[in-house]
Amino acid sequence: MTSDNMDSVKTLAKGAGIVLAGLILSKIFTLIYRVFIAQFYGPTDYGIFSLGIAVLSLFAMTSLIGLQSGVVRFVSHYRSKKDNERVKGTIISSLKITLPLSIAMSIILALLSEFIGLTVFHETELVNVLMILSISIPFTTLMTILMSAFIGFKKADYRVYTENISLNSFKLLLILLFGIAGLGISGIAWAWTIATIMTFIVTVLLIRKLYPDIKSSLKSVEIKSELFKYSAPLLFTGTMGFIILWTDTIMIGIFMEASDVGIYNAAMPIGQILFMTANAIIALFLPVITELYSKNKIKKINNLYKTVSRWTLYVNLPIFLVLVFFSRQVLSIMFGPEYTSGYIVLVILSVGFMIKKTFPVIETLQMAKKTKNVMYAIASGTAANVILNIMLIPAMGINGAALASMSTYTISTLMMLFYTRKFVKISPFSVNMLKGIAAALISMAFTYILAEQFFTAFTIPIMAVMFTVFMLIYMFLLLVFRCFTHEDIELIKSIERSSGIKIGFVRNLMKMFLR
Repeated sequence: MTSDNMDSVKTLAKGAGIVLAGLILSKIFTLIYRVFIAQFYGPTDYGIFSLGIAVLSLFAMTSLIGLQSGVVRFVSHYRSKKDNERVKGTIISSLKITLPLSIAMSIILALLSEFIGLTVFHETELVNVLMILSISIPFTTLMTILMSAFIGFKKADYRVYTENISLNSFKLLLILLFGIAGLGISGIAWAWTIATIMTFIVTVLLIRKLYPDIKSSLKSVEIKSELFKYSAPLLFTGTMGFIILWTDTIMIGIFMEASDVGIYNAAMPIGQILFMTANAIIALFLPVITELYSKNKIKKINNLYKTVSRWTLYVNLPIFLVLVFFSRQVLSIMFGPEYTSGYIVLVILSVGFMIKKTFPVIETLQMAKKTKNVMYAIASGTAANVILNIMLIPAMGINGAALASMSTYTISTLMMLFYTRKFVKISPFSVNMLKGIAAALISMAFTYILAEQFFTAFTIPIMAVMFTVFMLIYMFLLLVFRCFTHEDIELIKSIERSSGIKIGFVRNLMKMFLR
């Protein structure tokens, strides 16, 4: 491997390690407060809370008009060219565009809250929840723009401090306090809103520390037309991404009861654990490949693309198989017996999330400025999502909603894999990926048979033991099947350097089984 390839892997590995740690904390905090709401308030109120967040997400996403992706790209691009005036201009332009839009969206949601709560969802308590959550829209929007600038500066740790740690720790603390104080579901909405405002303040302080020129007299060259041209297709992509993520929740709320929404949204965040590793690695992937692409280093991009996909697959497979084979037990342990009827939903969604998050296809197409193709792929998936939800929810309930989402992720991902092959001439697939899948399936088959033979009931300690057994077999088979490459050795070295933890025995063991 060339030194340039190694440098790209080192950058990715070091940043991804930081992001992964933040995402693990974030998911832990998120699961704790969701479990608290679900168990403390019950499926109905948890469903109302989920509907409120779904509606809030629509209005917040609209106020961003896709500019967060443009900020990542142009900050990274102009930074690599040392064009500081346009780096500042990118951030300033984005803030000037989104501030008035976000205020408008906040007012509109407040005005429509009664109609949405009573006429659309027939839930009286949802009205107050939406009124309260509407206050957070401007803060969420501006915070998202600034967090995107962190990624453009390749400062993943700053985004970890804000989005993953600050936001979710504030949410967890305030939700627990307001819930225990007996403030009801409206209190949870206030906790969410106040946590958002507090995190916005932290984000502003960090961007001023990271980029002092943001408040200096340095002249900024605004690039509103470039931002709009790049981001306009991503507005539709963002809208369609919202539809894919939240249409099932909203349509369950329309066709069924709030309690069904609650059960569905117990399965969803567990399945989204599969996003952790992918988001950690992909968060650093776009700025790195954007620089490589500007230098026309397609071969290096291809190597990095394969490495990212392989890392994501290897780490996600154990979690995925546990969620598939032990879905009922996981739901019961985490959310309680009231929610175990959603075990089929968890299985189906896990398949969809696994397909969606193994390959960094969206980021690769954005790098190549093929945002319209991203839009086409997601539009196809979105159309399928809406149609299938309308068809399947009345007939199959929440299982139908899960099937609609899985189909959507499959359609859009396959299309984008085709586009990356067509336009960038790269592919994520390798023989090692197949070997990794075989190793995981063999390990899970052995573990599942062992669990069925010796245990009739599952507790957290038993699940922990079974997972440990699975991981030991899995890691052994990865070595025996020679699934690792020299890039993986470099990854281990980078983890050692960034963490200070010496795991030389792992490197030496992997070297013995290199192909």
